[in-house]
Parts: sequence; C-alpha cells; structure tokens
Amino acid sequence: MRVHRIENSLFNSNTYIISCKQGDFLIDCGDVCKLEDNLNIKAVFITHPHFDHIYGLNELVKRFPDCVVYVHENGYEALYDERLNLSKYNESSFMFCYRNVVQVCGEKADMIFDGFKVEVIHTPGHHPGAVCYRIGDYLFSGDSYIPGIKTVANLPLSDKKEAMDSEILIKKLWTGNVVLCPGHGRME
Repeated sequence: MRVHRIENSLFNSNTYIISCKQGDFLIDCGDVCKLEDNLNIKAVFITHPHFDHIYGLNELVKRFPDCVVYVHENGYEALYDERLNLSKYNESSFMFCYRNVVQVCGEKADMIFDGFKVEVIHTPGHHPGAVCYRIGDYLFSGDSYIPGIKTVANLPLSDKKEAMDSEILIKKLWTGNVVLCPGHGRME
C-alpha cells in the first residue's frame, strides 16, 4: 500500500491517494486534474462534507463512473445541498450530481475494501458527519484534528464540545508508528 498526498487549490485542503494492487482509492476529493492518468479510482472516502473536501466529486465520478463515495450518514445531505456543504457562501457552489453513495452509520464501523480493513471512527464537532479513517498505520483525520491548529467549531452545525471530545479521541488513536494525515497540512 502506498499513500500519496495532493494539496488542492481550494483552501489547501488535502486529497490522499491510496494505491494498492487491486486499484486506488481516495480520502476526500479536490483537484481531480492532479490525479495521474494511470490510476483506477474505485472509491472515495469523505472525512466530512464541507465543499473544500468534496468539490471534485462530480468530475471524479464522470472520469471513473464505477467509483463509490462513502460518507457518514450525518453528512449525506450536505453532498447535495450547497448551503449544508457551505459552497453557497464561496465563489462557486457545489452539489453532487450522482447517487453512487454509501452511507456509513453509527459511531464506529469496520469495512473491508479491496482486502484492506478501513476503520471508520465518527469524530463530530467540526461537522456532525465528520469521521476519521484508519487504514493500516495511517489515520486520516480530515478537519477533526489538524496538529497545531485549533479545530474550527464555529461554523453552522459545528459543536465545540464534540470537537474537543473528538480531538482527544484522535490523539489517543495517533500513537506509535501511526502516521496522521490531516485534511490540511502535511502528514505527520
């Protein structure tokens, strides 16, 4: 398994490419034009549905029609609503045009995707549909925890107490050889 980070043009958010023998998948989706031509994207796992982490989804699914989008059940509506994903208040609005979405339910779930265990941990606060994904020794935290930056919890639907609780949980998960992959900034 190989993990590669792309820094997107919108708010310098990150998209992570996970490549393996069976194919490739993404964590969040921004600048699709930066994806290499030889990739075979089978899925994208959304850490939370704010537009800077989802704005490339329509282009991605157009390019890879069989790609499945995974999102927490509390973030599903925001994929299709420019107000809920906050894009209405930016330069251009975004609404997902496709229905190839799988909703991940509950506080914790384990999925097997192409032979990889994908552990999903619900980490609300920044957004009620925020999750972290743990795949092997990598922890993808989205905007629920970015080292050295206070978690933004003053947006619509944010919750400061949940954000603090989620940050504590993520710090507990980020131990030993685990590489933290935040939604903005470098991998640590």
